[in-house]
Amino acid sequence: MSQQDVIEAPTQVGKIGRVLLESGRLTELQAEKVLLRQQERKIRFGEAAIELGYIKEADIQFALARQFSYAYLQPGDGLVSEQIVAAYYPYTPYVERLRSLRSQLNQSWIQKGHKALVLASEVAQKHLEGKAPKKLIVVPGRLVNIVV
Repeated sequence: MSQQDVIEAPTQVGKIGRVLLESGRLTELQAEKVLLRQQERKIRFGEAAIELGYIKEADIQFALARQFSYAYLQPGDGLVSEQIVAAYYPYTPYVERLRSLRSQLNQSWIQKGHKALVLASEVAQKHLEGKAPKKLIVVPGRLVNIVV
């Protein structure tokens, strides 16, 4: 057996791995196997854990939320209506469009003192996709959230 055939086991789990371990989503043995797969395939820790069948994408989202200290809910927890898509699926194209809309509205309308024209704008209508907003949350100079 040559030196190239020997794969040295990594010794340290990264931040996502630690979150998954501390939350009980992975065992120590599973984490070691994930580290080996990660090194063999040169992929991210989470991708390796999913490939091995130890976790699901929702577990990765949970770990990222913990790592970067942002709110993230899992469907079915009942804390917030599942109609608040951004709370449950923060990285979908739909939510990215909402973030883009919020930034555009903040820069072009809200900072100038406008509120009523926001929902009539072409940009807002494009992102609302014909749906009527249920609520408009405005923090002057900071953000605009439209609840669909």
